[in-house]
Amino acid sequence: MNIAELKYTIKKLSAEYLAEFIAIRRHFHQHPELSMEEMETAAYIAHKLDEYHIPYQKGIAQTGIIAPSKAKILPSKPLLSVPIWMPSLSPK
Repeated sequence: MNIAELKYTIKKLSAEYLAEFIAIRRHFHQHPELSMEEMETAAYIAHKLDEYHIPYQKGIAQTGIIAPSKAKILPSKPLLSVPIWMPSLSPK
């Protein structure tokens, strides 16, 4: 896959999943949790990973989740890595 094809694929997939990404972001902002207490957020993320059939390990530092890169699941497919952090509120 050359750069032009990769850019086209990323734009196509971004457009295809835009509404879902927006809904996920809105869910996080409508359900804030304190830092290191993101239990509902972790459960939501695990549910989404289950929907996408992506294996994961949860309970990392209490609320963290690690999902393997797609390269390990489908080595013949291109990989786009997206770091994600759980939104949280700082306790004051």
